[in-house]
Formats: sequence, C-alpha cells, structure tokens
Amino acid sequence: MQSGSLPSPPAARIHRGRLTIGWPWAAKALPLTLVLGLCLALFWPALFGGMTLAHGDAIVHGLPMLTYHADALAGYESMLWSDKVYGGHALLAEAQTAFLSPLNLVLDALVDPRYCHGLFHFLCMVIAASGMYRLSRSLDLDRWGAAFAAVALVFCTSWLLSQGNMTITGTLSWLPWAMWSVERWYQRPGLLNTMTMALLCSLVVLAGYLQLAHGLALYIFFALASPLLLRSERLHLFAHWKPMLGYGALAVFIALGVCAIQLLPLMELIPYSIRKDGTALLFYSPMIDYLRGAVLPTTGNALGLVPSLGSPLTAALFAASLPMRKPPRVMGHAIAAVALIALGATTPLFMFAYEHHLVPGLNYFRSMQAYIGVAMIPVALLAGHLCSELRRAAAVGSGPARTHFLPVAVAAVLALCTVAASTLSLMPAGQLIGMTSSIVALLAAPLLWRSGRLRYFPALAFVLLLIECLVLRFDTFRMVDKSYLAMPGTVRTIRQDPAFGRYKLYDSTGSALAVFTPPHSEALGPNTGRLIAAVGGMTNLLWGIPSLDGSMALYTERSQIASKAVASELQQSASHGQRLLDILSIRYVSSSSDPIAAGLHRIYLDRTYDIRLLRNDRALPPVRLYANHHYVRDAQHALELLHASGTQVLALEGGGNAPGPTTDTGQECGADDAIQEVSHASTRYVAVVTTTRPCWLFFADAPYASWVAQVNGKRATVYPAQVLGRAIYLPPGRNEVVTKFTSSPFRAGRAITVVALLLLATMLALVWRRQKRLLAF
Repeated sequence: MQSGSLPSPPAARIHRGRLTIGWPWAAKALPLTLVLGLCLALFWPALFGGMTLAHGDAIVHGLPMLTYHADALAGYESMLWSDKVYGGHALLAEAQTAFLSPLNLVLDALVDPRYCHGLFHFLCMVIAASGMYRLSRSLDLDRWGAAFAAVALVFCTSWLLSQGNMTITGTLSWLPWAMWSVERWYQRPGLLNTMTMALLCSLVVLAGYLQLAHGLALYIFFALASPLLLRSERLHLFAHWKPMLGYGALAVFIALGVCAIQLLPLMELIPYSIRKDGTALLFYSPMIDYLRGAVLPTTGNALGLVPSLGSPLTAALFAASLPMRKPPRVMGHAIAAVALIALGATTPLFMFAYEHHLVPGLNYFRSMQAYIGVAMIPVALLAGHLCSELRRAAAVGSGPARTHFLPVAVAAVLALCTVAASTLSLMPAGQLIGMTSSIVALLAAPLLWRSGRLRYFPALAFVLLLIECLVLRFDTFRMVDKSYLAMPGTVRTIRQDPAFGRYKLYDSTGSALAVFTPPHSEALGPNTGRLIAAVGGMTNLLWGIPSLDGSMALYTERSQIASKAVASELQQSASHGQRLLDILSIRYVSSSSDPIAAGLHRIYLDRTYDIRLLRNDRALPPVRLYANHHYVRDAQHALELLHASGTQVLALEGGGNAPGPTTDTGQECGADDAIQEVSHASTRYVAVVTTTRPCWLFFADAPYASWVAQVNGKRATVYPAQVLGRAIYLPPGRNEVVTKFTSSPFRAGRAITVVALLLLATMLALVWRRQKRLLAF
C-alpha cells in the first residue's frame, strides 16, 4: 500500500473478477430496514404529528380500552368487572379487551393512553412485518423476497383497515411469528422449538381476537396436513412421528395452560352472552367483490369490493406461483391460502361446511372476513417466494428448462391479472396508477431474463411495491387531530354532579355509527367529534362515567333487552308502569332532539354537533330497598311486569324459591329503613342496612355468577332482578351487608397459568443448561 492511500474497507472482495467494496451487514439489513422505515412513515403523524387513528373501532373501543386498562393497572378500576359498561360487565372475560396481552400490559403501564393509541398500532405493524420476514427466511426466501412478503402483508388493504380495531391489530401482529415457530418446530421438533411455539401461539390467544386464533388453528392444520400428499413429507412424518406427537401434545398443553387465565373466565361469560347458541352469518359479499379487493388499490365500498390485498402486483405474483412447482413446505402454505380464502370469501364450499357444522367453532362468528386477513400471510409468502425462485433460477444458468419457463409464465399471468383487474369494474382515473407496478413487472421480467439480469427481479418487485404503497396505500385511512378527543361540554356538565360516578348515561343519538364512516372520508373528524360529544360507544370510559352502552362482542342478553326498552321509553310521553330508565339509575341521556319522555329536561346543548344532554329527575338511587316483589321466569318477563305495574315492585328471578313475602304486600320501605354505606367500589360494596320489615336490597348493576354476598357474616344468595340488577334478601333489623365480585374461574385460571409459566421457564432453563454444556465440550 502506497503512503497516504486509504485502507481498503474490511468488506473489500473480488466478485466475478471485479473489486466490490461494501459492508455485508448493511446490505443484509437494508431490505428489512426499508420495510420498518415504511411502517414508521405511515404512523409518523400519530407518533410525532399530534394526530390519532379514528376509523373503525379506534375511538369507540380501542382508545377507551387502553384508557381503562391504564386506570386498572394504576388501581383506579378493576379488570375483572366494570359498572361503567353495559350497566355492568365482566370485562376481562370479554377477550377483546386484551387486558392480559403482554404488549398491552407494558404499554398501558408506561405510556399515556392518548399517545399509546398510535404507538400500539405502530409496534403491532413492526412486529407483524418482522415476523413475516422471519417466516419467509425460514422457508428459504432471499432477503428481497422476504422483504417483499413483509410489505405485501402489512400494507395489504385488509390489514391496513384492521388498524381501526385494536384487538384485531394486536392479534394479527403475532400470527406470522406463530407460523414461524410452527415451521421451526416442524423442521426440528425439540424442546426449545416446542416451547417457542407454545408461547407464541399463546400470545395470539391473549391478544384477544379469538376468531383470528381460530383462523390460526385452521392455517396450521392445512399447512401441516396438506404436504402429507407428497411422498417425501410422508417419509419425514413416519420417521419423526413419535417426537412430533409428543412435543406437539406438550405444546398444546403448555399453550392452553398459559391461556387458562383468559379462557376460563370466558367460559363463564359465554352462557350470559347473546352468542351462547351461535350467531347468524350477517356479513358476506359475492365472490366478485373479493376479486376486486384483491387487485384494486382502493378502499371503501364505492366500487363494491371487499378489502384484501389491494395490490395487482402481489395478486399477480401469487396467481403465478400457484401452478409452479414448489418445495413441500411452501406447498402447504399454498393449500392453506386457498382454503382460508374459500372460508373468508363465503364460497359455496364454505356455505356447505357452515350449514352442516363441518368446521368446529365456525358458527360462533358473524363474519368470515377475519379468515381473509389470515389468508394474506400465505398469499404474501407465495408472492415473495416466486420472486426468490426467479432469482434462484437465474443463478442456476440457462440449462434447466424452468429458467426459460418461469419468466414466460410470470409475464403471462401478470398480463392476465392486469387485464382482468382493469375490466372488473369502472375504476376512477386516479386508481389506474395502481396498475403501473404490474405493468412494469410485466415488461421487466422478460427483459431481465433476456439480458441475463433476472436475479434483480426480487429487488425490482420490492421497489415497485414500495412505490405502490407510498402512492396509494398511505391514503387507505385518514387520521384526525387529537383536538377532537378533548373533553366535551356534555362531560363537563355531567362531572359537575357530585354523584356522577354512580348514575348512568345513555346515548340515544346513534353516534356510535361513526364506526361505519369510510376510513378515508373527510367526515371522519366531525363524526369523531360528534361521538365524543355524545359520549357514545365506550367513550364514557375516557372520563369514568357509567353507561348502559358498550361496544363489545359478547354483551349479555339482559343488556340488549334493557337497551331496547330504554330506547322505547324515551319515545313515550307517558308511562303507566315503571320505567327501566328510572329503575336502572339512568340520570343522563345524550339526545339529538328535545325530550319527549316525562321527567327529562335539557341541561346542556352542544351547538357544534347539535347534541343535547338531558337529565332524568326520576332516576332512582343505584342502591335502594324494596318491600314488595314478584317472581318472574326471566328478564323479558321481568320487563313486562315492570311496564304493567304502577307501584314500586321488585321483579325477581328467583324461581319461586326466594325468601320473603310471595305476593305484593302493598307496603313500601319507610323512613325507618335506612342504608348506611361503608365503602363502595365496582367490585365490592359494604353497608349497614336497618329495616323494620323483610326487605330486598337492590343494586342497579348487572347480575353475574361471580357476584357473592354475605348478610351478617352468613352467605346470602344474589338474585337477578329488574332485568339488569341484583337483589339480596334482608331480614328485619340491623344487617351488615357485604357483596363482592369473586371470579372463581379467574382464580383457577390464574393458578393454572402460573404453573404453566413456571413449567415453561423450567424447560427453557433445562435447554439453556444443556446447550451450555455442549458448548463447554
């Protein structure tokens, strides 16, 4: 080396007779870095620009749940039960709260909920993209092919629109990692890979959206079972069936144990919910709408499409990969993709399986769109795999026939997909740019082949997809300014009431329909402001106001009956019987018009959104005494009795076995009957009640199996009453009453989960110790 010359970089090397200078680690990291940078660019306004997600369930469910979870972790609320949703609801049992998801636990404990709202969705996208990258690499895709698959997945319109639902986003983020762990376990069944698979599959369940966990189970089944059609895979299975069976059973055992803390409370909630006997299929579209959604880079329903891929390039590469010969493991993902699409797109094959209950658990879901989201994983994987195969074929040389066949096949399929996409519907002129990527790829594939540079096709496809995302996909949903989330005048008025935390609110404006606002619409901001002003959905949790409303999947039949009854009572100027509006302590009503029902008057008007806050002066105290009761069979009969009764009577669902007078005595609790509260919380109530006659202590809080009570130190039965309340019998005299929410399923699940985690940690420690010994030798 001559004096004064610069030293060669450590990575300087001779490649094909030419000196190449660079840093290998930078070249290796570049594809994934670009993927993560694209994710950061999408969420930059939410992280640093004072904006927030507002489409879908983001404000009606996601932000309130993050806020409530943070309050619960700080000790202000209970995760087990809340008196602020649906008139009382077992929140933790409702898996969609995702209270037990590790990511939610960490972020809600450390970050302000308003900022956490954007940070959570960004991290979920990063987790999903990195998981897809690792899954692709485990199946021998090159770096650019894996990066293509990662971008194709997290920026497909189905996954982008799912950013409006915290629970769906959180669950989707772990699916690629779960499939990566399944692939590692299948290739090398051992204790470490078994524990990894069990842990990652547990994270999918704890993330909260159980239909996606169901979709993951189907994905694993199709991906592992379908290659058995191939002789090589059958030989692999026959050679390793004992360890695979043993380790597989262990993984299921550990995963169920880790999730027991969530699953056992869920089992307690299901008999109370409206889906206890399954649900009807409410949302489905014709197949042509799914095809449009696969190739048209647009959102919304203007063109009659169901969002899925939204990328003609990815759709073309996926279609081209299907007839190609592929490795057995990739073949399993291809068959899983077709099967999941058939489920999600409600094909005739799906309808046959649905009507005849051939797929366990399918009839508990009202929409199959979630399976399309799961199917996007193998679809993106196969598109990236074809890119890698083209590069691999180019590296082999011109000898093998497939080197000539692949470019021709790709070009033909790209052309067909482009033409098909252009003729599926009359697209706006601005959407034609979405076809540019597939057209460029169509021209580039044969040109690169002819010039001997086909190895650059994966990088070219990635760049084309990157441009497509930057130009089109960033407009999939609109963010709104956080100023829309400021405390509205309706809430400030309610909070002036010293007892605002005891009396309920009911939203009659229909503001929760903001969830159906098109995600890219300019009306998203005003509709969000109206939702906040009306305190609709679960936005009441942002300010600690009890409500009869909610936005959950497993709300109870009782809350549904009560909500419909209250809505009807608000439209009646006179009532001959008792009103649930009064019985359930609903003091405040958000309304779009002046009051009709008696006893209500306007106390605040929001002129911006034309929202009126009404006060119900007839609302009864949330805890009170009844001297009279009648037995009824169920909540519906209780409602009929109350509407027909002109006196204060307790409609008791006791089956005729409850103590106390069996008929209406005509007496009322008098001045000598008193309730002296000692302490009050959402999960525990202590009071001293003095009565001169047998009475019933009533709570305007929903009944549930986990509520227990003691009267004078003895166990007392808690009876459902007044449709959506609880009642306890009190003998004459002085009574010390304690009622509390004690979930036996939660305690049992917690114990099982702790044991499962200890077992998991022990096994991982054994693996680490064994590997340490091997390294020592």
